Parts: sequence; C-alpha cells; structure tokens
Amino acid sequence: MFIAFEGIDGSGKSTQIKLFAEYLRSKSIDTFLTVEPGGTDSSEMINTIVRKFDIPKESRLLLFIADRIIHIKKIEEKLNEGRWVLTDRYSYSTLAYQGYGEGIAIKVIDDLLQRFCPLMPEVTFLLNISPESAINRIYTGDVIEKKGYDFYRRVRNGYLELAKRDKRVLIIDASGDIQQVHKKIIEKWENEVKRIKSGISA
Repeated sequence: MFIAFEGIDGSGKSTQIKLFAEYLRSKSIDTFLTVEPGGTDSSEMINTIVRKFDIPKESRLLLFIADRIIHIKKIEEKLNEGRWVLTDRYSYSTLAYQGYGEGIAIKVIDDLLQRFCPLMPEVTFLLNISPESAINRIYTGDVIEKKGYDFYRRVRNGYLELAKRDKRVLIIDASGDIQQVHKKIIEKWENEVKRIKSGISA
C-alpha cells in the first residue's frame, strides 16, 4: 500500500509517521519511509533552493512538482518490490500550501498534478490541529512574523476542504500528546482495514 501523512507544520506528522512505520513493521509488513521534498538525492537540491531562496510562488510550485516527479519514480520502485510506502507529505501539501495558502488557482495545481503526478495514496492521514497550537510547538517569533497565523489557517482550512472530496483521507485530531495521537491513528487505521476488507468480500 501507499500511505501519506499530511498536516500543517508542527502537526506532528513526522513523528507519527515513524511510529506508524514501527507499528506496521511489528506486523511483519516491509515498510519504506520517505519524505517530501527531499525523498531522493537529486530532489535534496530542489529542497535547498525552495527553503533557502526567496523565489516567486509559481517557481516554488513548479519546483515542488519537479521534485514529486522524481519522488514518484522511487515510490513506484518500492511498491513494485512489494513494499509498503509511507510518505511524509505528498500532493495535498502542494494544494494546501501553494493553493489555499499562497493563492495559486487550485485548478492550475490540480491540472499539473493530474498530468505529471497521477499516483495517489490509498490512504492519507491528515493530522488536524489549530495553527496556534502547531506553531507554538516548533516556531520562534521570527518565523511566525514571516508566515503569519492567517497563512496557516488558510492551509489548514485547505486540507479540510480537500478531505471533504476524498474519502481516502482520514482526519486525526492531533491536539493530544504523541502517544494519544498515535493511538487515534491506529484506531482509524484498524477501522479502515475492516472497511477495505468488507468491500473486497462484498
């Protein structure tokens, strides 16, 4: 299976994806863990440009798409080996951040993703948390001033809008401590497995 973890910065997804990988491995599931941007050596260079240089939002969007095209090749390689793939961020990050957050037309991004990045996860965990709580976990005042709470509110609302149109997105309340959130993810996952098995048997 191909599974994505999504959420605003500070939602805890990077911690939770590692715990979920450990859970799957405890079930003897061969799991490959990756991240965007930077899931491959070449895309690390793209990641550096995006993070260190002040570039137009349209350029940032196209660089993220370029990174994902490279990343998809790696994901497909692992899936073809029979492994499960967990990715920390994927296409919904682009829609939420560059679309809802930075204001690039959603249709433009959708068209690019459908054309160049058609591979989609079977399941996406969306870690939902208020921007205030998320930012206070990890950010200093300088970063808050640079991005602003309004930006992260738009991104969060974007994620929730995306979840409405995709039943494969499982929303997780990420406001608790690490183990509480992990437990919620496992509960959601086990319910999803039952749903999938029920659909197959039907």
